[in-house]
Amino acid sequence: IIASIRDLKELAEKGEKQIRPEGRAQGEADRLKAALERVTRLKKGAYEDYRDKLLSRADFLQYKKDYGTQEETLTAQLEQLRLDREKARDLWDMPWVQQLTDKGRLT
Repeated sequence: IIASIRDLKELAEKGEKQIRPEGRAQGEADRLKAALERVTRLKKGAYEDYRDKLLSRADFLQYKKDYGTQEETLTAQLEQLRLDREKARDLWDMPWVQQLTDKGRLT
């Protein structure tokens, strides 16, 4: 039983590094935000090219549609990541999890 408790503590510590909102999820959020900014810049650039008559109206509308879809997808992924981070934060704030990670036992 004691070995199992030690294993649980090790698993909790490893999981903390992977699940904690400050950990891996922050890197994913940064990646998604950068991708969203890039798509926004591309969408703006397509409009500027259309305005400067470098793109036809049909091409511009297709780019606008494609970039809009990408923006929606990235925004939805960011929102899902935010919700997942909240769930993970709630899990780590539970008293029994704190006690297990701090003291290595549940009693």
